[in-house]
Amino acid sequence: MATASTETQSHELGIPTARLSTRRGLVEESRRALVGLALMVGDWITLCVALFVVWGIRVAIVPLFFPSLPSLYELSFYFRGLYFFAPWLVAIAAARLYVRHTDFWDEVRAVVRASTWGTLMAVVLSFGEHPEQSVSRILIATLWLVSLPALTLSRHGLKLVLASAGLWRRRILVVGVGDAAAAIVRGLHAEVALGYDPVGFVVDLEASPDGALEGLPVLGSYYDLPSLLETLDVRDVIVAIPEVGREELTRVVGLCEGRVDSVRVVPDTVGFAVTEVDTETIGGHLLISMRSNLARPTNLIVKRFSDLLGATLLLAPAVPVLAVVALLIRMDSRGPAFFVQQRVGRHGRLFPCYKFRTMFLDADSRLEAHLAANTCAREEWLQYKKLKAHDPRVTRMGRYLRRLSFDELPQLLNVLRGEMSLVGPRPYIEHELAGHEDAFRTILLARPGITGLWQVSGRNRLTLVQRLRLDEYYVRNWSLWLDLQIALRTFGALARSDGAY
Repeated sequence: MATASTETQSHELGIPTARLSTRRGLVEESRRALVGLALMVGDWITLCVALFVVWGIRVAIVPLFFPSLPSLYELSFYFRGLYFFAPWLVAIAAARLYVRHTDFWDEVRAVVRASTWGTLMAVVLSFGEHPEQSVSRILIATLWLVSLPALTLSRHGLKLVLASAGLWRRRILVVGVGDAAAAIVRGLHAEVALGYDPVGFVVDLEASPDGALEGLPVLGSYYDLPSLLETLDVRDVIVAIPEVGREELTRVVGLCEGRVDSVRVVPDTVGFAVTEVDTETIGGHLLISMRSNLARPTNLIVKRFSDLLGATLLLAPAVPVLAVVALLIRMDSRGPAFFVQQRVGRHGRLFPCYKFRTMFLDADSRLEAHLAANTCAREEWLQYKKLKAHDPRVTRMGRYLRRLSFDELPQLLNVLRGEMSLVGPRPYIEHELAGHEDAFRTILLARPGITGLWQVSGRNRLTLVQRLRLDEYYVRNWSLWLDLQIALRTFGALARSDGAY
């Protein structure tokens, strides 16, 4: 373990070390240039394949159904007319997607924007230079649609390959050993394509510089940072000590500045769930704007319109499924096909929440007897308000419905009635509000949803407190993009039966 004084550190950073640092910097820049070039070539190949597929379908398949459509120019004309995809690559480079390390969903959003701008630039240039030649607008629009998933998936796959080869990796050191630091490292390990390789932790002067956290060693204290950054060849630092004072934080950041490419600081926002916050400076102080997006009337109108449109489109194909499932429930066990329960809606108003019945009619007595006879089940019920291994209340048909989440299909009617949303917080039972009034003050600003962050982040494996935190995050940071992201992730969660029981 390095324990160098300030004077010793200055001595260690002499000419030989500086030369070594310069060589490392050159190697790092060369590696980043190589990675950027690989990603750019991958994007170009992906766009070429997309154009070939779109053009081939338009030339070979579409005329079979619409023979009166005019013929297209040769494929080579579109390569030249679209400037060999230079506008796309320029837009992607302008978004810094060849050097920036970002998670999958942030990259999806950035690719959508960059590809849209690239398409618009290519169209404007092609029509401006060749006004006498008709570039197929339908083909360009189709190419744009195809490019969005194609670029996203190809870039993600290529990053995984580069990461496994050690090229798309950046060594990162975490300052702090608390909950925030542990959560940061778990997130970095979960996102392999993010390209960060945490090497260890650094603690404050009063803490013991021994032990490990999240499988990584505690390497030293704050004043070891200069020597650690040099010997470990770390390029990035995350300061995850949100509770630290200003003077100590300034000292830590100062020890890192000039020695790494970036220093990220986890702010002290305990109790708040925020992302993409607005910041401003007044009197030399940084102000962070905390917001609740679903408290804004305009956002509520937009969300309500998207709910009506989505529920209407989904209900038509769902009606036959609803009828078949209702019949199977009646055949499987005694009782009605539907279960109606009072849930807490927007502004705390109760509403009848519709679900398919998945339990026996005497579910309460079955649960009481099971908890009385099983201590582990009783502890599990107290923590999660769910039974994972065996729930004696659930019918045979109910187990299948819960595994597929088909028991929530009737809630489309709640969406049409204005009581629920397609995506939103969990529809809570009234007694669950007790003791969590502060969290529900934010959560109940929104309509509950059929799906939500709670469903794609572990669902019933989460404790009540964890669900509340996710729902607070959702309400504060709502956007149509977040709804789309959750909807897409829901399909994956359903396929895996993630937390469904």
